[in-house]
Amino acid sequence: MCAVAAVAVVLAVSACNKKGEIFEQQMDTIRSWVESRNENGSAYTEIMSGVFRDIVYPEDGRGTPLAERGDSLYLMYEVYKFSTSFSETSTGDLIYTNRPERMPDRVEWNRDTLRIVLGDGKLMKGVEESLAESAPGDLVMVVMTSGNAYGDHTVQQLPPNTPVAWRVNVEKVIENQ
Repeated sequence: MCAVAAVAVVLAVSACNKKGEIFEQQMDTIRSWVESRNENGSAYTEIMSGVFRDIVYPEDGRGTPLAERGDSLYLMYEVYKFSTSFSETSTGDLIYTNRPERMPDRVEWNRDTLRIVLGDGKLMKGVEESLAESAPGDLVMVVMTSGNAYGDHTVQQLPPNTPVAWRVNVEKVIENQ
């Protein structure tokens, strides 16, 4: 019985070490990518461990209201497999979208504008945190490690332990009354 428990502890420690290595590797890759983008005018910041955000404002200026916890947000979005070749205008490695013009031929995904209540936990925490202080018309770019995304789960064609990038257009913000 003790030998079985010892093997279980070794396997658990090994799995934790592997996850830690994956996280560090992804962080190095994402940080390097973010630095190269920031040198070219983007403004990615790390808003929580392993989650980086850039808010691109519309040409006609910043809208109002700024989204806060409890507000309703209406979103159009795209989710991509992240790699060092990812770009903000990328169409490759698309995992999911509600934008009809971005959907692959013969693929039917939900085309409805996504409505969320900021902070209700229905989106990944990293994406929700990234939407705080966004406004109607903003484009929010989010890049995150797999641990902040789908972890070791396979999602559609996305392999386990894969970092992702979200491209979110904030269509409307309705303040919580």
